[in-house]
Formats: sequence, structure tokens, C-alpha cells
Amino acid sequence: MTKKIVTQCSVEGCNRMEIAKQLCGKHYQRWRKFGDPFVTNTSRLDIPFDEWFWQQIIVDERTNCWVWQLALVTQGYGQVSIKHKSYRAHRIAYELFYKESTQGKLVCHICDNPPCINPEHLFLGTAKENTQDMVKKQRHNHGERHHFAKLTKQAVLDMRKRHKQGNITIAQLASEYGVSPSSARKAIVGLMWRHI
Repeated sequence: MTKKIVTQCSVEGCNRMEIAKQLCGKHYQRWRKFGDPFVTNTSRLDIPFDEWFWQQIIVDERTNCWVWQLALVTQGYGQVSIKHKSYRAHRIAYELFYKESTQGKLVCHICDNPPCINPEHLFLGTAKENTQDMVKKQRHNHGERHHFAKLTKQAVLDMRKRHKQGNITIAQLASEYGVSPSSARKAIVGLMWRHI
């Protein structure tokens, strides 16, 4: 059995034991939350919040996205803490720039880049409008990309062609391709797979 070598936090003057990335728990959490192990909530008090906020980006010259550099949530959206409460960075960016409340609305991305907080890339919308935007840009999982898809684009095209020729029934095609007759019919008549 090998012994794990225990090391100290790499921050000068800190005597705590390392837990990750050569940092102790306290400094690691600061690094995760603020992108810097030396930053604390009180560090922000030296400058106004909005000034501090806009300093936390890097501009992508190619896309003109203002990419949030601190904490990100699982889906890739920026996150910022204000008075011990977490908010999505793009929502705060919208409110700071447009001086308009986002309550009850979604802040949607024109650029489809979750960490972007460029106000020119953001718009207020409803869940329905956001879904319509996603479908229009074909960012949703449809066709072969859908996790429950049993058919391929080529299989649907073949089914449509063979059914149009009239020498095979939908039930026979369904059996051959391993789907229900209902799914086969929907794919053939275009109720499903309408993007092809």
C-alpha cells in the first residue's frame, strides 16, 4: 500500500493542506468562484460592482463575444455571486447595460455561446421564443442526433422511397427497421423527420 504525499497549499503564508490544484479548500473555492485564489467578496468593494463585473471578460475578436472568465455552471453559462446568491452572468450583464429588469423573462443569446455576456448578443424572450430560436437555428436534438433515435436519415429516405413505389406496407417497413408502425408512418409522411 502506497502512502499519499500530503502537501501544503501553494499560496504563500497559508499552512493548510492541499486538496486540489495545489490549493487548500479555502483558496480552491475562491479560485472556482472568482477565477483567482486571492479574490474574496470583500475584494470587490474597492471598486464599484459594475466596473468590477465588466473587467471579468475576454473579447473573442472572431465572434465579438465577451467571454465570462470566472465561474461557469455545467451548461457553460457564466455565474456571479452577489450577496451570497448566485446569478447567471449574462442576466446581470443585460440588466447593467440596458438598466432593465429581466424578472419573468429569459435572457437569450443571439450568438448561442453560453459564456458570452456581450449585451449586443443578448435579447429578452419567453421560453417559447427561446425554443423557436433554437429550432430555427437547428440547435435542438433532432433526427439522428436525438438520443432516442432508432432511424437514420438514410433509413427514412429509403423508407419513403420504397413506400412511394407501393410494393411494401408501412407495417412491413416498421418491422424491417425495428420501429413501431406509428413511428414508421410518421417518418414516411413527414410528421417526424420533416427536416429531410
